[in-house]
Amino acid sequence: MKPREGLEPGQYDTRLAKRAIHFTNVTARRTGPRIQLRPLDQERLTTSVLDGLSFRHIRDRFEDIQEAYKSTFNWIFEQAPQQGWADFPRWLEGEVDSGGSQRVYWVNGKAGSGKSTLLEFIWEDTRTWLCLNKWAAAESLVSASFFFWALGTRQQKTHQGLLRSLIHDVLEQRPSLIPAVMPEVVTQMVTSPQDIIPNGPNHPIHTPSLSQLKVWFKRLVNQASETCRLFFQIDGIDEFEGDWTDLISLINNTCSSSKHVKFLISSRPIPLCVETFASSPSLQLHCLTRADMISYCDFTIGKHLSRRHLSHLDRARFTQELVDKSSGVFLWVILVVKSIQNAVQSQADDPPSLRAILDEMPTDLTELYTHIVKRTIPVEFRFEASRILQIFQQSQQIERDIRGLPGLLGVQLFLALESDAPDSNTTHPLTRQQEKKMAKHVKSLLLTRCSGLLELQTRRESSGPGRRKRVKSLAEHVLSVGSNPARPHVGYIHRTVADFMQDKKVWSEIKSWSNVGENYSSGNNGTYRSLFKSCVAMVQRLPTSEVVHPRGSLVWETAYTGLRYAQLAEQKGRSIPVEDMEALDGALSRHWNKAQ
Repeated sequence: MKPREGLEPGQYDTRLAKRAIHFTNVTARRTGPRIQLRPLDQERLTTSVLDGLSFRHIRDRFEDIQEAYKSTFNWIFEQAPQQGWADFPRWLEGEVDSGGSQRVYWVNGKAGSGKSTLLEFIWEDTRTWLCLNKWAAAESLVSASFFFWALGTRQQKTHQGLLRSLIHDVLEQRPSLIPAVMPEVVTQMVTSPQDIIPNGPNHPIHTPSLSQLKVWFKRLVNQASETCRLFFQIDGIDEFEGDWTDLISLINNTCSSSKHVKFLISSRPIPLCVETFASSPSLQLHCLTRADMISYCDFTIGKHLSRRHLSHLDRARFTQELVDKSSGVFLWVILVVKSIQNAVQSQADDPPSLRAILDEMPTDLTELYTHIVKRTIPVEFRFEASRILQIFQQSQQIERDIRGLPGLLGVQLFLALESDAPDSNTTHPLTRQQEKKMAKHVKSLLLTRCSGLLELQTRRESSGPGRRKRVKSLAEHVLSVGSNPARPHVGYIHRTVADFMQDKKVWSEIKSWSNVGENYSSGNNGTYRSLFKSCVAMVQRLPTSEVVHPRGSLVWETAYTGLRYAQLAEQKGRSIPVEDMEALDGALSRHWNKAQ
């Protein structure tokens, strides 16, 4: 179906959309009994389109971002703007007629300054939507967000993933736009109803190309902005994998094409963004969070320090010195506070000099990581630290591909560390109460052995005014995907730690702590075998499930994950021992018999 002559590629005559919607009756009259077509089911069409646009980890990055510390970031709504800070509530609620650049608000800041946390806070806060509804006035407000993630799957860091997510979110709220946005898809679904099978090879949007997504997005903006106000939030532009110029052009062209569109974006101050958004409203986050960091330090340091460490007056002065040294990087403050907590807990009988600890801390984030690895992890903990970091590092790709997590589950790490213990219990049923105890133990291990570089994270569902009630796909209805309660997983505290760990010298030193050096990941007690055995232990101890599918049950998902680890171990030249494979087979037989 082609656009009428004289129209741009993204501008489809609405009559074409109407024809697509009624194509069933027209075709039936022309072809007679040779084609048997049922009337178009609008609800089924909507579900199928959204299912085709969606991808398994479409919300994961947002749900992984840790919530802002209590009372932080309220200043963006409550305080009068300072120099270098454009009035954010005024931008949200105001009309913008002076040009496309004014329809973009750019949050920029140093790595680790808290940009993603701020955008998550904004998205969840009621005041954001009160301001945007003033802007929308009598028209309806439609919003969509995307959080780029450099450590995630391909769809979480590319142009295709961005467009699929934004189009999905808008059509989820305005399904009536589907015929106008993708009339050729509607036509195919009407003429070939069997192609609506979720993720089937003939699904018309099974794997949409970037060029097709761009056309759909342009139509979407053209159609929606006639009756709606569109608010898009994009976090982490600097984590985008691809041509930044292409991404920036998408934002600029969209803002130029309609005055009913606004973009809230964030990134580090990379040169292209500095040049492009120089005239846009913006703020520099690392210059504005001093009071937030003092509040965080007052609570966390005060919670762990007694009068014998610092008097109240000294503590206030110490907190100010710590915050001053951070240069606005909130992550730096968090890591230093964790190092102080570790020092206080490990030297309870002989309180350390906190000022000496602070004086030793480098101000540069990468140098701080080096200091943590070389100086703050005690020698007696280094073997465990090395093992934990190697297990986590080797788990990342598999866990990301299968579970959509940045690393293995907390209970899985516990079982992996326990896997070589001669008295490990692999038959005792695993209850949620036991899982909580394991998670508490793992959380303590990560703090004391890895000094906060790794942490236990819990994926949470959005609960604020900006949340989306996602339409379940047909497959999810059948398989009950997502029915398992959220379990804590292990992750780097920030993507810059992942970058730091890629340094060959750093990684070589960490591996040397385990006394098995380069062969650790492929030795008899190597990483992949530990990971495999942790999966076996989970399968043995988890309750039985009536669902038999790697995406419908934690049991079968874990079994599949374990087999992938076994495959990697074999590729390394060290196959998983027969007795371990037989243990998995026996555990799966129990679950299989129950499902039957």
